[in-house]
Order: sequence, then structure tokens, then C-alpha cells
Amino acid sequence: MTLVGKRYAKALLAVAIENNKIEEYKEDLECLIKYFEEVCEFKFFIENSQLGKEEKKDTMSKILANDCDEKFLNFVKVLIDKDRMNILSDILENYEILANEYQNIIEIKVTSAMSLDDYDIEKIKEKYKSYFEGFKIKIKNVIDKDIIGGLKLEFGDTVIDATLKTKLNDLRNHMLDLN
Repeated sequence: MTLVGKRYAKALLAVAIENNKIEEYKEDLECLIKYFEEVCEFKFFIENSQLGKEEKKDTMSKILANDCDEKFLNFVKVLIDKDRMNILSDILENYEILANEYQNIIEIKVTSAMSLDDYDIEKIKEKYKSYFEGFKIKIKNVIDKDIIGGLKLEFGDTVIDATLKTKLNDLRNHMLDLN
């Protein structure tokens, strides 16, 4: 995360709060990033220094006109003007953190070998509800088959690693230390 990304995220969040579109702007950012990463021509178009900024902004207006509101489109135009389209992911990461803070939401990143069902997610929320009293808990489930089993929870600066992979590595290291 960069300071520049945080500044842009703060600006976007201020507009989102004013227009009651916090979640919508997050989704718009996610779609724009996905498009930027998956469509080679779009990335080439945005990064092409031979094209003028006005041409890029006009094209973006045509592309996004039906998918997002005018204020979000203006934000994208500012990013183009300032050559900041390359930090979209950083802006999104900062935006999510700031939006969660504003809404009193604690996000717990739960890494598991397979997708968690609603029952498991509710059990995790219930377990940490008293720890985060006064906050809504949001679970972000990340799938990583390399952990083999178990869970890894991350929130703030805290990491609780109860994965089978970590336990096996710890056992291996302990066995090596005995020799």
C-alpha cells in the first residue's frame, strides 16, 4: 500500500459517502481492475504514451457510461490525467480498509484449502464477536490448496495460523533440531 493510493482511496470514499455508494464504488473499482488485468488491449490502450489523455478519457467515458455513475467516471478521468491507472489495485486495497473503518467493519481474512460454507463462516464470526465488540465482522475467504487443511486467520496485525501445512513444517523442523 502506498501513500498515493491511500490519498486517491480517501478521495473516492468521500465521494462515495456523499452519494451513499460505498459498496457500489468498491465493485466498480474491482470490475475496472479485472478488466485492466484480463483484457490486454485495454491495458495497452491505457499505458500507451502515444495516445493523448483526452482520447483515453473519451474512450473510458464510452466504455463506462452505462456501467457506473458520473462521479466514479470523473474519478477515473482524474486517474488518467495523473497517470495513476497503474495503481488501481493499491487504491482498491486502501479503499476497502478505509470503507471498513468508516462502517465499523472488521474484515477477517480466512485462508482455507477449500471454500467455507455459510455455517463455517457464521461459526468464525460468532467466535470473534466478543473480541470485536461494537464492530460488524466480515469474512473474506481465500482459497489456498497448499495449506492442505485447517485455517489461517488474519485481522489487523494478528495472524492465527492453524493450517496443516504449518503444523507439518513445525514438526519437520522440530525433528531436524533433534538430530
